[in-house]
Amino acid sequence: MKSKMVIYIALLIVGLVFGAGIVVLYNAMYDHMDIHAEEDAAQHKLYSCGMHPNIIESEPGTCPICGMNLTPIKGSTKKSDSNDSGEKKIIYWRAPMNPNEVYDAPGKSQMGMDLVPVYEDEGGASGVVTVDGSVLQSMNVKMEFVQSKNLSSTIYTNGTLETDERKEFALTTKFDGWIEKLYVNYTGQKVR
Repeated sequence: MKSKMVIYIALLIVGLVFGAGIVVLYNAMYDHMDIHAEEDAAQHKLYSCGMHPNIIESEPGTCPICGMNLTPIKGSTKKSDSNDSGEKKIIYWRAPMNPNEVYDAPGKSQMGMDLVPVYEDEGGASGVVTVDGSVLQSMNVKMEFVQSKNLSSTIYTNGTLETDERKEFALTTKFDGWIEKLYVNYTGQKVR
């Protein structure tokens, strides 16, 4: 009876050690795959300036125009040299400052700026501006759906009051003197 119990305990210990070894091996392989996936994603990430969206870099850094830190573009990947089936097709190239200045090949615009590619899925979106959600959040932009409702009858605002110069009069005496008694207590008091 004791020998059977020793055998069961030995088998249980061997099973636990074997199971723990498999778990450790699986975690090591999964972590290794995770690290490579994160490295690949970091290598293919694109970065843009919040103030100059036409500035797109493949590495983090600062904007060459304003010096702000470049922020990662969500869901962006760097274009590889190979023609993968997932790569977007470039329709034409345009100047970043003048969307009407269109070219067939990459190069410089009339202002000396690098041309920006227009992709197949963006072809009909002429004049449409897209801003990354993190940039909108940092600019504190709030959006609501358009709705019809009554306005409040009371509106509080700032203003400046000025007198009508056509109705102002300056009275002076033709001789020197001083005022002994003034019958007006405040500016704007009505007199006869």
